[in-house]
Amino acid sequence: MGSIDIVDQLRRRSRVFYEYARIAFEKGDYDLSIFMYEQSIQLRLKALLLRLLGFMLRGRSVRELLGVLSKTLKELGRGGLAGEVDGFAGDAEKRA
Repeated sequence: MGSIDIVDQLRRRSRVFYEYARIAFEKGDYDLSIFMYEQSIQLRLKALLLRLLGFMLRGRSVRELLGVLSKTLKELGRGGLAGEVDGFAGDAEKRA
């Protein structure tokens, strides 16, 4: 299976986790909803990084994946976009 196929598969799985998270939230299963939202985010970030880097990152937290994304964007000359990722990650950390 090529990396493009894997990217599509990760994106589909991310979407499924997202949809189930919405259902769980509507039913009041907030802890399960948060878990599934986090899985959705991780899969989406891994799909993006696989597309950018050409290899799969395993066993990373959302924070670590955002850090890798920021570093990759800087290396690709997309410093402004990397700054937005850093700002988002920093804002989320302050709220936690």
